[in-house]
Amino acid sequence: MTLIHFPEDDVFPALLFPIMKKAANTSSPSYLLTITLLGIKPAIWRRFIVPANTTLDRLHEIIQPIMGWHGGHMHGYQLGDRFCMPDNFCDNGELPESKQVLSVIAPTKDSKFIYIYDFGDSWEHEIIVENTDYSNPDWPYPICCIDGAMACPPEDCGGVPGYFDLCEAMQYKNHPDHDDLVEWHGGIFISYFWDMEEVNTVFKIKRKTRRPTHTWFRVSDEPWPPESKKSVAEIRKSIPSPFPPKKKTAKKMAKKTVKKAPKKSIKKVAKKTTKSSKKKS
Repeated sequence: MTLIHFPEDDVFPALLFPIMKKAANTSSPSYLLTITLLGIKPAIWRRFIVPANTTLDRLHEIIQPIMGWHGGHMHGYQLGDRFCMPDNFCDNGELPESKQVLSVIAPTKDSKFIYIYDFGDSWEHEIIVENTDYSNPDWPYPICCIDGAMACPPEDCGGVPGYFDLCEAMQYKNHPDHDDLVEWHGGIFISYFWDMEEVNTVFKIKRKTRRPTHTWFRVSDEPWPPESKKSVAEIRKSIPSPFPPKKKTAKKMAKKTVKKAPKKSIKKVAKKTTKSSKKKS
């Protein structure tokens, strides 16, 4: 195994997505949504807040930077048995997305619908309503991403099968397609790296935490095909952190043990003295 690291700005450029066109209505209740890219494990998912009165054309503009897409392909929604498309492409009875409101198509908790991006690669996302009146003072409103995991697949990588082939080629240096795919992507694609606060800068939310200066990735020197393949989750666990380990917990535990010992001994001595005094009396 060889361990290589890259300056983050060189590997992950800023999201190339236009500024949002419509201003959100802050008086509307907030929905808490979870979106998951189907067919991939470990799961690529995000949890985010949006106004309840968000229309589906606006929701598309929000999903793109939250997931990590760049908006270069067609999209649509599957609402039960009906299909929803951008207004200019509703030629066969599709619902116009600008007239579909989130609170109407998904009025209750656990409501589900499908968002499809890039009809060639066919990226299907399941959207689930977790809360229809969400409030949390720790997060800014009206639009904010609050949780998630895993990087978005690169555009035009060939759908779910192409994504798995890409991750495998990136992991093994002697893979026949390793050099070509690294050149095509413009660097190593690190599937498990995702920066939530970088996403929120698109919504004019300032960063709260320190941004890592380097991203770490293991490239295997094993001959191809390898004898044993490790999953993305196993590789992630074996990667050392670029930051020193925290020692606060160990110090706190040591202090607790020191404090507890004298108290116990004092109680025992007190019990012995009371017993001895009773016997004498």
